[in-house]
Amino acid sequence: MLRRLIQRVGSSPAVSAGLLRPTRRQQPGPALARTAASSTLENLASEPALIQAMPGASGTLRAVWDDSVASQYHYLWLRDNCRCASCVDAGTLQKLLDTPTIPLDTRAAEISTLDGGDVHVRWGDGHTSTYSAEWLRDHAEPFLVDGHSNYAPQPAATPSDGVPHLRSGIPQPVSWKAADLRRKEMFIAYSDLMSSDSAVSQQALLDLSNNIRLNGLAFLKGVPLEEDSVLHVAEMVAIPKETCYGSKFDVVQEATRNVSHLAYSGAELDLHTDMNYREKSPGLQFLHCMELNWVKPVDEVPSGRQGLSIFVDGLAVADHLRRNNLPAFHLLSSTPVTFSIRYKEYTYTQQVPIICLGKNEEEVAEVHLNNRNMSPLQLPPNMIMPFYAAYKSFYDCVRSDDFRYTHQLQPGELVIFNNRRVMHGRTAYDPSALERRLQGCYSDLDEFLSKYRSVLRASRSS
Repeated sequence: MLRRLIQRVGSSPAVSAGLLRPTRRQQPGPALARTAASSTLENLASEPALIQAMPGASGTLRAVWDDSVASQYHYLWLRDNCRCASCVDAGTLQKLLDTPTIPLDTRAAEISTLDGGDVHVRWGDGHTSTYSAEWLRDHAEPFLVDGHSNYAPQPAATPSDGVPHLRSGIPQPVSWKAADLRRKEMFIAYSDLMSSDSAVSQQALLDLSNNIRLNGLAFLKGVPLEEDSVLHVAEMVAIPKETCYGSKFDVVQEATRNVSHLAYSGAELDLHTDMNYREKSPGLQFLHCMELNWVKPVDEVPSGRQGLSIFVDGLAVADHLRRNNLPAFHLLSSTPVTFSIRYKEYTYTQQVPIICLGKNEEEVAEVHLNNRNMSPLQLPPNMIMPFYAAYKSFYDCVRSDDFRYTHQLQPGELVIFNNRRVMHGRTAYDPSALERRLQGCYSDLDEFLSKYRSVLRASRSS
């Protein structure tokens, strides 16, 4: 039988005044572990437990948690976000409730805290709503009670593997330097993804998706050397995106002297992110090595002219700059620069800062960099020198061996990377010594995150 802690609105002066305080309990420890043989994130970190829900001050519901945090949710906001089947479509999670019809003086007639932590509310008009403790805590950030604690929004816990996780269950990105990746097994077998053993294929898809989310960089090996294999892989984790380059593109030496894009030559490609000149650059890029033939013996080719792929984590570079050159960090995160390109009959232009901050203006959300496509700066004269100094400081990190992870993509290998975070480049190569062909495509990041959530749910239920 459920224990019901029922508080009638106004029935207790102490409760109505919000005077109750939670009893301090030991905060739950991490409930998420990773085995040594796998980078899989298997369980969510423990959620703080709801002690009690009760009427709060000024038309609010007050929730008290076992980590000494209290949150107050306005009745109107709660009613608007009722989760019942008549207010939210169960299939699409789209709202059915007509928000403008909710009376502005909506009040709760009864609030009940159930044994499982759910909160049951009977509204003044007789409608009933039930909110899970997890849902309430996930949405608690704007409603934390001032002065109750020094709580600040944080990941739910940091498990023993050192990888923090959001309360929503999606891992946070983890910044890296080159040495960090050299210590890891970066490749996942394509054959595991396609295994008839569902446990093996599900685990491989989870590991691949985790690498994309955590590192912003993932590798596959053994991908068939067939046209459209890159699209097939992209469809496993996202949805391929059509661009001016088509649904897919080949990175191969063009026979003409006047190439349509520097990528289609043997020239060195400095580290960059792609398509910053678009309204929103693609979130993921996929590159599949279809061909790598040495016409000359590789030991006769200088190391700087072997067509090595290079990757640098923009989050790590931005964090390093913030710690060591804060004025440069602030300048690059607050100054939009113009990126533009002309490709065949297309001309694109867009303004965006090199370092883009998240909504809280603390964490780095994106990095955009491409010196080849950056248009002339349009800044006041007194800002020119500071910007170029900050820009040089950023590039000094990008070109440092500490940050540069290099790899010679072999036929059948495929790399996936977050194009708004991980910069990629290529050392030069001599087309007379090396025949090299990659096939690539793009995807939007939200398509990946949508499928990733499904992969995480499937892994937890198995």
